[in-house]
Amino acid sequence: MNGASYRIDVPPNWNGDLVMLMHGYQPVGAPVSTPMAAADATPVFLRKGFAVAQSQYASQGWAVSDAVADTERLRQYFAKTYVRPAHTYLYGFSLGGLAVAASIERHPRAYTGAMITCGLTVSTPEFLAKGSSSRWSRSTR
Repeated sequence: MNGASYRIDVPPNWNGDLVMLMHGYQPVGAPVSTPMAAADATPVFLRKGFAVAQSQYASQGWAVSDAVADTERLRQYFAKTYVRPAHTYLYGFSLGGLAVAASIERHPRAYTGAMITCGLTVSTPEFLAKGSSSRWSRSTR
């Protein structure tokens, strides 16, 4: 999907709702499995009857922009290929949490709700400013 691997799981007891799962940070050059492996949270949603769609994103590293765009394309693909879900939710962890927040801001009518766990939910400039602070520098030496 636009250069990004993706995974869609629909359980036999599908409740008609979809969870768009957004993964966390992956360093540039990290190995990528093909086919895409399910995130740890996937079975939890499947047992509850939710379909789960997740993108590998077209790039690695600080891929917030790709995460938002690739996830939105995948959401639209799911609705056209399968059926339009009754409700669509976003779930993201770590960097995926920031991508969830950005997705809700950019596509508020597309999602019924969102959940962020262990999410980085500050702006990129703020994160980078704090990341280069003397406190950070001392703690990583």
